Amino acid sequence: MLVDSDMGLANPNARILIIDDEENSAQTLLKILEQAGYGSCTAITDSSHAAKQILDLNPDLVLLDLLMEPISGLKVLNQINDMMSSRTRPLVLVLTADTSQQAKHDALAAGAADFLSKPLDSMEVLLRIENLLTSRKLTHQIQLYSEGLERLVDKRTLELQQQTANLEKTLMELRATQQQVIQQERMRALGTMACGIAHDLNNGLSLILGYGDMLLADLESFPIDSKARTYLQEMVLAGCDNAKMVERLREFYR
Repeated sequence: MLVDSDMGLANPNARILIIDDEENSAQTLLKILEQAGYGSCTAITDSSHAAKQILDLNPDLVLLDLLMEPISGLKVLNQINDMMSSRTRPLVLVLTADTSQQAKHDALAAGAADFLSKPLDSMEVLLRIENLLTSRKLTHQIQLYSEGLERLVDKRTLELQQQTANLEKTLMELRATQQQVIQQERMRALGTMACGIAHDLNNGLSLILGYGDMLLADLESFPIDSKARTYLQEMVLAGCDNAKMVERLREFYR
């Protein structure tokens, strides 16, 4: 039974490869697909060319007869497994007159996506094909979404890592600045204290040096050769040394 009109296909541009060593069967399938609206279909009857055709055409779906010569459908499935990864391999819909459970198990175990028994019903063939292609499209979209999500997560993670690194750098700079401020405050407090000490010392030294010079000017009370004068001179000299120290403290404050 052939299909007379377009079914309103969801996947009309799908690449479909038919591999069947029976010419009539292959051509019948080709007509069914073309009449249904599939525009990129190829049929071959020599299974020894199957591997090359699959690599060249990169089909979305392969309709594969199981019982063929010179290479069986199972061997073609194994060739596909050897040539392609599960991510890139086409869907394979096995078609065969062998309805035994063993044949189905062997085909499915070798990677077939589905199984149809001959003689084929054209409508069932088309429905199975549409279901498989739609499933493949959805799976592909999910993979793309997942990959995009992974890239987004990786990008966001990298951004967060960079932001964390920037925050850590800023924190280190803030801590360094804080230490500088603390040190400056300490130095300012120390300078203020030094200024106070210098002021107090200077007041006391002014009295000591003033009275000391006044006493040294009194030669009658403190003769030049007297011990008292010697002690007084040493006192004034020590006062002068301390006055220099006070000046250094003032310079530290400034």
